[in-house]
Amino acid sequence: HTRREKGMFYGIEFPWTEEMLVAWGPGWLTNAFRKAGTLGEDNWVTEVIPESAHKITIGNNGGKFFFKVRYWRHLRGLHTSLFAKIPFPLDGHTRSDRLSSSVNKQPQEFYEINAYRLLEASL
Repeated sequence: HTRREKGMFYGIEFPWTEEMLVAWGPGWLTNAFRKAGTLGEDNWVTEVIPESAHKITIGNNGGKFFFKVRYWRHLRGLHTSLFAKIPFPLDGHTRSDRLSSSVNKQPQEFYEINAYRLLEASL
């Protein structure tokens, strides 16, 4: 779980905890949004703000958290309140859940991510 690798869709390393996302910060998120076609070269993320008031503790396919972002220029269609779904750690009390979601349920998450990635813009 702690080995860093490049992802299948955009070829960039991906943070797997809320703490990593905050530490990697606006530069990483700007790059990720640009790779996904969400953000143009003339705009960037200026701040990543973890949501401290609402923590998600349910779900068996992975950890989840909310966070907010600020952009250099806020443009129509750019969301500022975001949601992340991340894998459970492969140890301790989440080991069996991680094995279930990462091995037994594949390629379901691949299809789920593609649905978000490819269809959301048309909604």
